[in-house]
Amino acid sequence: MNHIKKTFLVLTLVIIVLSGCNMNVPEEIAHATFTGIKKKPDSQEHVPTDSRKRFISNTGDNSNLGDVRNWTEKYKEFKSKNELLEKLNAELTTDNERLVKRFDAMSANLKITEKELSDANELLIEMRKELDGWKANVLGFREEINEVHKEQLKALVRILKLLGAE
Repeated sequence: MNHIKKTFLVLTLVIIVLSGCNMNVPEEIAHATFTGIKKKPDSQEHVPTDSRKRFISNTGDNSNLGDVRNWTEKYKEFKSKNELLEKLNAELTTDNERLVKRFDAMSANLKITEKELSDANELLIEMRKELDGWKANVLGFREEINEVHKEQLKALVRILKLLGAE
């Protein structure tokens, strides 16, 4: 079993090494990538034969100057955009920090409010139990009070009969 694993590992390594790093890149991608790269000119063509020709500037090639100007303008444009985005990022960062602090404060207030609400709810439940107990006591005493009144009336009737009333 171990021998099979080792053989498989060696075969995969050989395949990887033999395949190399060749990537199949489509021609339009490869061509678009390398259009800006220019080959270095041969050193024999640019070696001046006369020492006076060395110091003469070749100003006939204005296309490179135009490219440099275009790139400079793009650089300035992107630099200004970058500065604006950095300012915006700084503003958003400070705003985010302010909102995080506000959120923390509100979270603390929410916890306090939830605790107070649960305490008030417990108090309300306790008061409801006391009220139910008081109602039961009052209703129980009402029957007793009615009994007492009946007994008082019976006693008054007896007293009146003893005094001669009908």
